[in-house]
Amino acid sequence: DNSQITGDRLYKVRPLFKYLNQSFKMISPKECVSIDESIIPYYGRHGAKQFIRGKPIRFGFKLWVLANPDGYILHAEPYCGNDTNLPCTGLGQGGDVVIGLIEHSDLPVGTKIYFDNLFTSVQLLEELCQRNIGGTGTLRENRTLTAMNLPNKKDFQKEKRGTIYVSRNDKLTVIRWNDNADVTVLSNCDKEGPYKNAQRYNRAEKKKITVQMPNAIARYNENMGGVDLNDQFVSQYRTKIRNKKWWWAFFAWSVDVSCVQGWLTYRNLGHIIPYLQFRRQVVLQILSSFGTGRSRSGPSLPSLTNSSAIEDIRRDRKDHLIIKGESKYRRCKTCSRRTTYLCNKCNIPLHPECFEAFHH
Repeated sequence: DNSQITGDRLYKVRPLFKYLNQSFKMISPKECVSIDESIIPYYGRHGAKQFIRGKPIRFGFKLWVLANPDGYILHAEPYCGNDTNLPCTGLGQGGDVVIGLIEHSDLPVGTKIYFDNLFTSVQLLEELCQRNIGGTGTLRENRTLTAMNLPNKKDFQKEKRGTIYVSRNDKLTVIRWNDNADVTVLSNCDKEGPYKNAQRYNRAEKKKITVQMPNAIARYNENMGGVDLNDQFVSQYRTKIRNKKWWWAFFAWSVDVSCVQGWLTYRNLGHIIPYLQFRRQVVLQILSSFGTGRSRSGPSLPSLTNSSAIEDIRRDRKDHLIIKGESKYRRCKTCSRRTTYLCNKCNIPLHPECFEAFHH
């Protein structure tokens, strides 16, 4: 409705997201959920379009997404700078996103949230402690607590593979683990133990070796991929219908993600079928309920006997004559040059010199 234009650059799709997020609440969140960003591909012009280097989809509209580990989306909020529908908590952009998605999705107390280093900060984890919500995320070097005395990053990388360093205070635990590269995790709910065994390839020994992995990192790996998994499902059979309107990208995505959501719910009920089969069944059901036949305009198609000669008639050598047809030129069946002559019985365009060869 262009008569209701506001300063919000995404005002046209706000009702769509309100409806989608309300329908997503039909499924309860799992004990562990994850938060990540997602991209809706769009290559036109719009003030909210983003460019993210290194992503599979570099251009498009960015979404902040809360999802279950199996890929089911619990809440999605489009990013639009200052117009993003998220509260200002004073915890920075990452904190605003995490707290906002928690409030919008009504996460129950005791839920554990996993997120990457874009969101993780000491202040955010302390805020989650006050809300009785668990949080675990990878941590950037410049966001660590100086009081926890983490080892220097360059010195730590020289340690033996699988080396673990742990530091904690009253609320938080920081774990640094030396894998292919050093990994630092901050958590208010997961500890370093019990340790897990991880298989890693050793180039020096040219074989796989077993190294110990902290429990917090193992839990992070198990529960972090929900948003990426949903993106993978959507991208498999993405709607290819193109439109110049910017809002069409959101509408096409909403159809695809709703189909994925339905398939995940159907699968959780014990019906294990491929996504493509489920999508086809949905399409057939919609067509049977709301589809209408399309009337074809234009001349009727010629019958088989009028358009091509049946083999036995072509070679029966009875009553075949070359005649002058209408003034309209047609392609000779034998030489493909244009002609107005045809066989009176076969109704096939033929040159007089091609007539005998065609019938033998």
